[in-house]
Amino acid sequence: MSARGRRRGGLVAVFGCFLLLSTGCMSNVQIGTPTGEPDCASPEGQVSDAVVLVAQSVPSAQLLPCLRALPVGWIFHMLDAQRGRTQVLLSSGDRDGEHKLTLVLAGSCDVTGAREVPSDQPNTRRYDRVTRVAPGYLADRYYVFAGGCVTHRFDLRGRAGAEAAAAISAGLGFVSRSTVAAAVSERSHGRLTLDPEGQR
Repeated sequence: MSARGRRRGGLVAVFGCFLLLSTGCMSNVQIGTPTGEPDCASPEGQVSDAVVLVAQSVPSAQLLPCLRALPVGWIFHMLDAQRGRTQVLLSSGDRDGEHKLTLVLAGSCDVTGAREVPSDQPNTRRYDRVTRVAPGYLADRYYVFAGGCVTHRFDLRGRAGAEAAAAISAGLGFVSRSTVAAAVSERSHGRLTLDPEGQR
């Protein structure tokens, strides 16, 4: 089995533990198609297991970061969901250089020194802190919303850094917490809830 496959299997196992912990050892009910990637929607339009993990890591967050369609050459490396924080790592490498993007979901962000700009994501406020634009592109982008904040940390090398930032940004999105909660309830026939009483 590949490292990516082991990672996916581990995430599904961890997701099962989350469900068991939040329902008092009730039977494991899969939500959507098991996957290690926090897809905005599975092929059948359901919410992926990974997005449920993301939602449970920051119970206050009313929006959850997810992946739409990554540009050619970009790959998903890992998702690390812990209590109070989730980190997602993406990367791309070509003859122009190596590109990395880290997404971090937390309950809040320090946007001191960042400039507010019109947001390209609904129901969010966006702040940019750009350190370098040439060569490459080094910047932090913050999306602030009810109950949380997502940071996009760009470390893009080579001459096409800014273009690469635009390309990968187009493949990122958000799903609402209410959508995830509804999916959990529907797929479990009402036996499970995303945010049990006392854990919100």
